Amino acid sequence: QVTDRLQEISRAHQDKVNMRIDIICPGGDSWPLPWYLRSLDNGNIGWYSEIPVDYEPAPLIIIRSDLLPKLQAILLSVQQAGDSRLYIDLFDGAYYLRPNVELRGLISFELWKSLSFAESQVVLRP
Repeated sequence: QVTDRLQEISRAHQDKVNMRIDIICPGGDSWPLPWYLRSLDNGNIGWYSEIPVDYEPAPLIIIRSDLLPKLQAILLSVQQAGDSRLYIDLFDGAYYLRPNVELRGLISFELWKSLSFAESQVVLRP
């Protein structure tokens, strides 16, 4: 479930449950995400109907798939060689909020590294 994964990711972030998350869905078509994410929404979730002008991306972005090419162009335009603000896919493919409402998740490379490190520290006991 998306909520469980986002809570897991927030635990790896330095701000924990106060980690900034951006949700970008045209026309505010994000229901039922506000319900799913209510435990993580401490005023730190940006709810956008479009990609803002002069967008400063959050470490975690959930976006409707039809806006993904525009977001990728913005992310590439602000990146420079060796930039740590690279983003990778959060989900293995698309996530469907509802039928015909496809979302994509992006996680900053820095946060992904923190998450991978945190997951590697799990000790399995017999």
